[in-house]
Formats: sequence, structure tokens, C-alpha cells
Amino acid sequence: MKCNECNNANICLDHIELPSLIGCTSGIPDHKVPTNADIIRNMSDEELGDLLQSVSSGVENGNPFISLCVDDNETTINFSDISEWLKSEAE
Repeated sequence: MKCNECNNANICLDHIELPSLIGCTSGIPDHKVPTNADIIRNMSDEELGDLLQSVSSGVENGNPFISLCVDDNETTINFSDISEWLKSEAE
């Protein structure tokens, strides 16, 4: 299957809607499970604005955290775990 935008011989993750890959079982060799960072990178300006408006922060038991809402899923993350969360598989 070729990318319709750049004629890549395989699926081009730069030009495909990532939510359509979730649960894909077609055996595409370049199949990549989208991470939370991938979902954020592919948000429209409106979706990113909604995400930024949903962000709040606080401190619990001396640990700073942020709460945010991605695709209607509220997530609370310790500051020290943000990088790990971005690299983890999207829920």
C-alpha cells in the first residue's frame, strides 16, 4: 500500500490518521502502535487547544503532578513520569 501524499512504498505514518491504526491486524510490516506523543503530534489546532485547556497541575504528598484529558480520558501523571507516559502506548 502506498502513501497517497508522498508515494512512500509502505504506510507513511506522517500522512495517516493514527486512530485508524489502533487494533489493526492486517500485518503491515511498518505497523507502529501509536504512543500518547503520536496522538498529541497529530492533533488538529482545535484538539490541541482543548487539550491545553484541560491541563491542571498540583502537588500531592510532595509530588508535583499534571492532569489532562486526551480523547475524553482523564490522566494524572507525576512530573517525573511525563516522558515515560509520552512514549507509552496510547489508551
